Amino acid sequence: MGKSIDEPTTVNLVDPVAELTLMTDKGPMKVNMKRVAEVAKKLGVDKFDLLSIPGHRNARGELVPDYDLIRLERKAGEQE
Repeated sequence: MGKSIDEPTTVNLVDPVAELTLMTDKGPMKVNMKRVAEVAKKLGVDKFDLLSIPGHRNARGELVPDYDLIRLERKAGEQE
């Protein structure tokens, strides 16, 4: 997966894996990709769009995603 937040991870949202661990500037975050795919569909995400998935620390100190705050960052444009 991506080595840092400066190198985004490319994922398949048509047939998503169940869970993916993403590297953030605050450490690893486990993300339910099926929930991300649902949000992406609601936002009308295109093939080359970039999503922002915010997270927070839970009571155990784990970094967890906030699926209600996922947003479309920008259109990345067609890449070859």
